[in-house]
Amino acid sequence: MINTIAELLERIKEEEKKRIDLLNITHRPTIGNTYEGLTEALLNKAIFKDLNLNIVTNSFIKADDGTRSDEMDIILIEGNGEPIPYTKDQFDVSFKQVIAVIQVKKRLTKNEISSSYENLRNILDKSDNGPMPSFAARLFRDSYRGICKQDVIQSGKERTTFESSTTELMYHILKVESTLPARIVFGYEGYKSEYALREGFVKFLADNKSEPESLKHGFGPLNFPNLIINGNYSLLKGDGMPYGSQMLDGQWAFYLSSSEAPILKFLEIIWTQLSYRFELPVEIFGEDLDTEGTNLFLKANIVNVGGFRGWNYEYVALSKKTLEKNIGNQKWEPVKLSTEENHVISYLCKYDKLRIDQVNQKLNIIGKEVDLIEFIESLIKTGLVYQNGEELKLLTDQCQVVCIPGRGFYAADNKTGRLSRWVDIQMNKLKD
Repeated sequence: MINTIAELLERIKEEEKKRIDLLNITHRPTIGNTYEGLTEALLNKAIFKDLNLNIVTNSFIKADDGTRSDEMDIILIEGNGEPIPYTKDQFDVSFKQVIAVIQVKKRLTKNEISSSYENLRNILDKSDNGPMPSFAARLFRDSYRGICKQDVIQSGKERTTFESSTTELMYHILKVESTLPARIVFGYEGYKSEYALREGFVKFLADNKSEPESLKHGFGPLNFPNLIINGNYSLLKGDGMPYGSQMLDGQWAFYLSSSEAPILKFLEIIWTQLSYRFELPVEIFGEDLDTEGTNLFLKANIVNVGGFRGWNYEYVALSKKTLEKNIGNQKWEPVKLSTEENHVISYLCKYDKLRIDQVNQKLNIIGKEVDLIEFIESLIKTGLVYQNGEELKLLTDQCQVVCIPGRGFYAADNKTGRLSRWVDIQMNKLKD
């Protein structure tokens, strides 16, 4: 479903953009209005009916103290906004209503990146400090587990110990991130390549680099837009909502780039918000057996410089030639398990936890014995298991283990039915 709608919206976008360009409008505010109108039309076709969703334009997020955000081009909300007297179709909306905010740019430049960044950053100032909604708690848990390979719960309580300052700050960032609306910059043209878009954003960051004698606030990972579209190119946040990325040598591989399917990424991010908020069926995402290819753009970690602690960004420089290669989608597969891993994970699927000092005792049943340190490392690398003190526990909600004849044991979280769909395909191949 999601691929079909993405392809439709992509065609609509290209055809309608041609129509706008043929109008030869030179009045800048009118140009802006036409592209905002096109983006609003695309969003209208992308959202689900019967969920009480509405789109308001050139409107404001109003905080509990009565203050307003900067004017936002497009806001997707649940429910209705409050009309602002003596204006034409402008509204105040509460933070709790907001699902996504989109800033629209006909031509994306470094200056337009800067203005959009500042505008979207303003949303954090209007955020709600009340209890965490249940949908946000689920989103937070899934994103943190997916990236850091640890649960947010530790010994029955919120996690308080972390492997590093980086993962500790990530915990708190992702917790806040899960309560925020999706923040998107939608540019129709501008940079001529993925390489140029990456370079332009890095120059924007360099202009806002903090020094011990001159600190610049508001440039931590939390403030980055979830998605920046520039024609066919995009930058996206690896926050696990839905695009996740792993820890690499203690760093968070947190900003990615792509030259493929920007509308699909637009839908994935908005539909992820909707699916958690309204508990929509997972079938809306299709079979979900392909993973979209992306290029690593920025890595981040916490550093201490001159007594000041802050985020350090490492630009993963890739050549134009490398970025011009079509990454394409990769076929999803569950984790392949050794005989020993299969035995322990199958035990965890049944009993939930296992003391580390009992691992070899359980493996003796099948005549096996392992080096505990190496074995625990291999289990954690599967992304299915984490170490909780002296115990091993599952990191998934519905872990299942399967055996494919002639291929061996595989395991994955099957809460979306993805593992079942993969097994069906493999078994049909065996029949053929």
